[in-house]
Amino acid sequence: MTLHLTSCVKHRREAAMNIHPSITTARILDALERHRTVLDDPGFCAACGVDVDGIEQDARQYKCDACGSHAVHGAEELLIMTAP
Repeated sequence: MTLHLTSCVKHRREAAMNIHPSITTARILDALERHRTVLDDPGFCAACGVDVDGIEQDARQYKCDACGSHAVHGAEELLIMTAP
């Protein structure tokens, strides 16, 4: 069990290093606030930085319609990925 958790943490940290620089913590928190108040389902493409609607909060590696990369993540998942 510990090995699996360690591998998950390692994967998330490696993925966080590849997040587009325009996706800041403030931008992620704003998306989470929108989700809480107006029930948006915001996400972001980690490759190109575009906002994506209709994404579950725990989504990982969905295909981006803008750039074609499998790098769309839900806002909550991105917050976890970028945590120190």
